[in-house]
Amino acid sequence: MSRLKILIIFLSALLILSGCATYTSSQGMEHLDLPRYSDLPETRISAINAEAERAAEEARLEAEARARAEEEARLAAEAKAEAERLETERIAEEARLEAEARAEVERLEAERLAEEARLKAEAEAKAEAERLKAERLAEEARLKAEAEAKAEAERLEAERLAEEARLKAEAEAKAEAERLEAERIAEEARLKAEAEARAEAERKAREASLAASLAKLRRINSYPADAKDLRIPHVWRPVDEQLLKSDSFTRLDVLLIPLSGISDENVLRSAASVADMEADFIFVTGPVSSQIAFAKALYRDAVTLSGGTVIFRSELLSADEYTALFRVSESKDIQLTAVTEDNSSARTAVKPVDWKEYLLLTSEKRVEEVKDITERLSDTEAIMALSAAEPSSLDWTIFTPYSYRSDASFPVSDYLNTVLSDTFRATHFSEETSGGITLETKVLSERLDFLYTKGIIEVSSSTLAVAGLTDAEPKRFAVAATYLLP
Repeated sequence: MSRLKILIIFLSALLILSGCATYTSSQGMEHLDLPRYSDLPETRISAINAEAERAAEEARLEAEARARAEEEARLAAEAKAEAERLETERIAEEARLEAEARAEVERLEAERLAEEARLKAEAEAKAEAERLKAERLAEEARLKAEAEAKAEAERLEAERLAEEARLKAEAEAKAEAERLEAERIAEEARLKAEAEARAEAERKAREASLAASLAKLRRINSYPADAKDLRIPHVWRPVDEQLLKSDSFTRLDVLLIPLSGISDENVLRSAASVADMEADFIFVTGPVSSQIAFAKALYRDAVTLSGGTVIFRSELLSADEYTALFRVSESKDIQLTAVTEDNSSARTAVKPVDWKEYLLLTSEKRVEEVKDITERLSDTEAIMALSAAEPSSLDWTIFTPYSYRSDASFPVSDYLNTVLSDTFRATHFSEETSGGITLETKVLSERLDFLYTKGIIEVSSSTLAVAGLTDAEPKRFAVAATYLLP
């Protein structure tokens, strides 16, 4: 018998005994009938008091017994709970052990099944290996038989090919003999055809040479004998030169040659003076006959417009009466124009004041002519060469070394300075130290020849003494300038 069962029996007996004692005490107290204490003699009262004390003591003892019983019941309950807990732990332990035993059985069963599977797999692998070996041996036997059959077939094929090759060689030898004969005949025919073709080519070359000579004459487009018969614009191409610059750095060298008042002999001298200059563009202003004579003497490509002639080395894209468009590089074009005004009043003036009054009287018409031409210029890069009848307002100040000058305004330059850039003034610090004179007479020293620009960078400019111009009377000076085309 376990200790737990003994403890439960002991506590049960203790509870039974405590209940019996409580019952006996309560039965005795039910038959006790105490009279009033005042009616009893003193001895009787003592006995009653003693009895009361005894009853109280019994009640106290009964209460203690009840408390003890309750404590015993509590202990019994705790003992019962502990017994139940221990029983639960035992059952759980038994279940754990049973589960472990079952798991061990299952593990052993799994190991047994795995071992059986392994042995089965080994047996199957052995059988498969034996089957593959048998198949390999059979395949080797088959391949050997096929190889022997193939070798026999190849031998027979080689014999057949050898026979065919022999027959083919005989046929080729025959064909080669026929080919050589055909080539001999063809060569004779080719030589005959080449001789005929050479004769034909020589004939065509003579015809082409004659046609080229005629085309060149047409391309040159010679100037008419009389300048009055000239049709504007007129393109003259004795050289047909079309030089293009690099896009990365396009420098333009420009020259303006004013020929107004220059004799025919001096025109030719001036052309000879600038023949060695490598200018990209040469503007020639003045009488049309002088422009034509200069262009012919210089013998370069030129286009004559209504206001002057442009001698060029670039590719001419188009031209009209007033402007010409040139390509100077693969991606850069520039538009050029020239204007020639009658400046005989300046060359023949006796007094500066009379010349100035004449300019004022004719200014409105001249402004309209210049305005009409500038409005034809494109919105991009352009150069205008102007040989004017009047100077620039920017040159006429009281501080210049010319006593006849005073502060004055000249309409043509006033208008042009609002729409274009005056190259000489843009590249020189002061009109006092750099006048840029292009006409010298006995009474006047003036800048009457200008290069105006739009959309290009002015690098430098200067007046240039040219034989045939500067040593004539009155003296004329050319204008040279360098630009960068952005």
